Amino acid sequence: MTEGVCIMASIKEDREELDLTKLLEDKDKLIDKLRMNMRDYIMMHQTDKDLLGVKIREVEELTRDNKRLAKEIDDILNMRNNAR
Repeated sequence: MTEGVCIMASIKEDREELDLTKLLEDKDKLIDKLRMNMRDYIMMHQTDKDLLGVKIREVEELTRDNKRLAKEIDDILNMRNNAR
């Protein structure tokens, strides 16, 4: 009788590995996890785009300021050279 019980237990273990219901549940959990990850990545991407836009504007403003300061320095040096 114990041999029959062992065989039944073995069959049950084999069936659990191939149980389609369990595979479908696992698939659904994996899909939900992937959806959540995608949502998180999309939110991070949008945040990165917003920050990049801010940094681009800052660089453009600094570039304009540098050009203005370079012109002022050039004007000052020209005035100093003309005064000699």
